[in-house]
Amino acid sequence: MRQFLLATTLICTAAMAAAQDAALVVGISDYDDLSDVSRADRLVAAGAALREHGFSIKGGRNLDVDDLFSQARVFSDEAEDADRIVVALSGQFATDGALTWFMGQDAPAPQDFTVGQQGILVQTALNALAQASQGAVLLLGETEADTDYDTGLSAGIGPMEIPNGVTVVRGSPEAIEGLMRYALAVPGGDVIATARRTRGVDLSGFVPDSLTLIPGDAAAVPTERVTLPPELTAAASGSEETAWTAARAADTQNSYARYLDAYPQGANAANAVSRLAELRRNPPNPLRDAENALGLSSEARQAIQRDLQIMGFDTRGIDGIFGPGTRGAITGWQEQNGITANGFLTRDQIATLSAQATTRATQREAEAAAARAELERRDRAYWQETGVPGGESNLRAYLERFPDGLFAAEANERLGRARATAETNAAAAAREAQLSLDAISLQLVEARLSQLGLDPGRVDGQLDDDSRRAIRRYQRDRDLGATGYLDQATVSQMLVDAFR
Repeated sequence: MRQFLLATTLICTAAMAAAQDAALVVGISDYDDLSDVSRADRLVAAGAALREHGFSIKGGRNLDVDDLFSQARVFSDEAEDADRIVVALSGQFATDGALTWFMGQDAPAPQDFTVGQQGILVQTALNALAQASQGAVLLLGETEADTDYDTGLSAGIGPMEIPNGVTVVRGSPEAIEGLMRYALAVPGGDVIATARRTRGVDLSGFVPDSLTLIPGDAAAVPTERVTLPPELTAAASGSEETAWTAARAADTQNSYARYLDAYPQGANAANAVSRLAELRRNPPNPLRDAENALGLSSEARQAIQRDLQIMGFDTRGIDGIFGPGTRGAITGWQEQNGITANGFLTRDQIATLSAQATTRATQREAEAAAARAELERRDRAYWQETGVPGGESNLRAYLERFPDGLFAAEANERLGRARATAETNAAAAAREAQLSLDAISLQLVEARLSQLGLDPGRVDGQLDDDSRRAIRRYQRDRDLGATGYLDQATVSQMLVDAFR
């Protein structure tokens, strides 16, 4: 009898070793156009344990439509000869009320005529599962969103035609990940019992009293591998205080939502609602928390903002507050340096940024000094062309090119003097015109200036530049206003001089 049992065991073991088991495990959290699904991609890591137990695993994290179809085709071929088959899909689904599709990462908002090109048909997965001879399980991780796409389709999972022998488990991405990690992929793990202990999980199709896909002695497996985390089971424990303790320990949106589902009027319901609202407003962010743990002071944050500005990334202010402008600048700097661009800094990244900014600041200072030297050279050269010869037009040309140049003050001063002289001359010319001197009188003036040796030029009754220069000399010698124009005082003085 003992020999018969041993032989039977060896035969079964050999058959198990020879069996080809197939699994398709896909988790998509980060969608391009559809809403993201928190924790959905963690299903892939949990399902990796199936490989240790003879499964060929296809699928992956955040697969786009092309990769999703490619992996599904390979899985379909392998499933034809498989004894045990697992399909686990977690992410966004779309349904027309009769059929359901699991959407690829880059799928746009589903439309009724093209949805088949954007995701895999869940019914096709069910048909593949129907080929299994020793166990078939379909895990579906779905969100609670109720979204209509205005195309005859809506988000979610519709009715399914479940073949005989196929067990379907539906729940949140977190719950489905837990079932995979702590039951389905564990030797001796009971999928049915674990699902019944998990909050918010639905069983349909083939639902026996127990279902162990991977044979083994569950008692020999470490307890932590077969016991669900408290946040998945506490709400079903029957103890509100236990549920609240577990929710606080997990401190996640899901844990508080499960508590409220179980105890909407519970003693801690108000606290759960408050904490849930806070987490939704400001969800946990490990990257942000790690940056906050650095304890950066306002001065340190301002220094980082200055460094980013030096490196050419606009923080929209240097105020010590890391708002959208600073986060965008950090992201840009990280992308430029081949660092994962998440908008949050580590201590090493801060040190790298500081070193780069110091080097860049030194370079910029040298570049600025060279630019200043070149500007000064051109400034001096242009002054030689304009300022040295002088003249109002030259001075204005210099100031137009170098309004803050080395010689701007001198140019402005000289122009000011020229303007004052012009105004004085205009007033003097007006006074001269009021004298109404005829050509003969002007000839007498020029003759008198000539007699005094003041060189008025040709004595012709025309007061030219030489005449004006002689008049100024005469006025200066006699302490009269030296304008170069005749006025009553100048003419009177000439008459007095004529009789001496």
